[in-house]
Amino acid sequence: MAQRQYRKPQPGEPLRQARSCYDHLAGVAGIQLSDALLSRGWIEPVIDRRGTHQPGYSLTESGRSALTARGVALPATKRQQRRFAFACPDWTEPGAHVGGALGAAILDRLVEIGVVTRRPGDRTLLLSGDLATWIDGAMSGSTSQLSREDSKSAS
Repeated sequence: MAQRQYRKPQPGEPLRQARSCYDHLAGVAGIQLSDALLSRGWIEPVIDRRGTHQPGYSLTESGRSALTARGVALPATKRQQRRFAFACPDWTEPGAHVGGALGAAILDRLVEIGVVTRRPGDRTLLLSGDLATWIDGAMSGSTSQLSREDSKSAS
């Protein structure tokens, strides 16, 4: 039986820009989100025993505050069968995006407030809003205010 060959999408193609990887954000947008969460100190790498090829992430207190302020329904970290958060290798971009329960919760929130739109029957996601603006807190989609600590970490 012949193995199926997948064509890597070209720069600018919607599938490469944003897509779902299982239930979390991948592609250029997924890498940008991951980089932003790490650079702001909202998540940090941890050593866990659940994935040697996919390092885990933990959520910091400033990350918990920032994501809660943006309306992300944070998954419980105890008694869950899936990993909380991990570096999921991206097949179109160098680097990794955030997988696991946290990645799914963030994508759910982005869809809920219209930053991301799902295409029915397709993994391609359309960016209907500005992901950077949401990360910076200008478009939280939540009635709660950003904390002072979060405002400092976003600058």
